[in-house]
Amino acid sequence: MSAPVPQPPAKAKKPLLKRWWFWVVAVVLVIIVSNAASSGDREASDNSASSPQSTAEGGQAAEEPGAAEPAPGRDNSGAVATTLGTGSFLVGSDVQPGRYVITPGGGESGNLQVSSASDPLKVNEILGTAYGLGVPSVTVDLVADDEIKISGLSSVTFTPAETSLSNQLSAGQWIVGLDIAAGRYVVTPAEGESGNFFVYSDRGFPKVNEILGGDFGVPSVTVSLEDGQRIKISSLSSVVFEPR
Repeated sequence: MSAPVPQPPAKAKKPLLKRWWFWVVAVVLVIIVSNAASSGDREASDNSASSPQSTAEGGQAAEEPGAAEPAPGRDNSGAVATTLGTGSFLVGSDVQPGRYVITPGGGESGNLQVSSASDPLKVNEILGTAYGLGVPSVTVDLVADDEIKISGLSSVTFTPAETSLSNQLSAGQWIVGLDIAAGRYVVTPAEGESGNFFVYSDRGFPKVNEILGGDFGVPSVTVSLEDGQRIKISSLSSVVFEPR
């Protein structure tokens, strides 16, 4: 009877406990690394948002809230003093665009008309007080292609206008915030005069349309003026704005 063949010893199985702990440790390490990366991203994002060097879209430095805007103004550097006589003239050819105080020759009185594509009666005044009916001056912005018609006057002078705030305005066109401060006013015409007083919103809609003075007008009108509104005064040499 042959002797039994010896068998190799069976390999011992690794304990399941050790494999279990290996996977637990691996998962914990993954979670720690992930949290650290997320925390770093959040910190970088927070630092970027709070940094004074942060920029707006397009690489421009973000404007701080409440930063002061440039004060409004009126550039009249292109206006050139000019004298015209009777006839028809074109702004841009016979007189340069700009804001002007328009006055007649001494002792004269006649008609001054200015029309534009959007306003055929931009100015329609009797200029001069020789007969007690007109105004001594008209202040208006003239833009390219405005048409000017002068009749009954041998000399009309266009003097570049200076901008300053005042509570007394004359015939012409004015802007609240440039020529008169915003506020609430009682508006009255010069004694014995009668003419038209208009106030337009910054979008061009009429807010006030009154005849001031005379038998057909009112002695005064109370208005609240806001920056950007336009005032038009016609046939009145002086209008006083008394703060209320």
